Amino acid sequence: MDHLLTIKQEEGESLRSYVKRFNKEVLEVDEAEDKMQLTTFKAGLKSKEFVVTLVKSPLESMAEMLLKAQKYMNAKNALAVIEQGDERKDKRSIQEDPKGKKRERGDHSSNRDSVKRRDDKPRGR
Repeated sequence: MDHLLTIKQEEGESLRSYVKRFNKEVLEVDEAEDKMQLTTFKAGLKSKEFVVTLVKSPLESMAEMLLKAQKYMNAKNALAVIEQGDERKDKRSIQEDPKGKKRERGDHSSNRDSVKRRDDKPRGR
């Protein structure tokens, strides 16, 4: 049982990876009490954002902890996808012109009006 106290979230390790590794170790320990699992899991956390959510709403069981961790990871993933989508939109809407100036993509219509078309020229035979 003391072995669980040595399991810590590594620097830079994702919460998902830590949860997976912790659960694997819990399976190796005979008769690990729920409260002990919960306490050792929290003691090993390095994810400050997740710890803050735990302080705001304390949990009573390891099952509640795992559910809370899953919801937290899902929310974090959803935010990452949204941010990634916003970055792609920004990159597509701004492009470099030959002079190195940035301009909006929809800026092409003004160039069309100033350029004479071939069929607009008077024909001299």
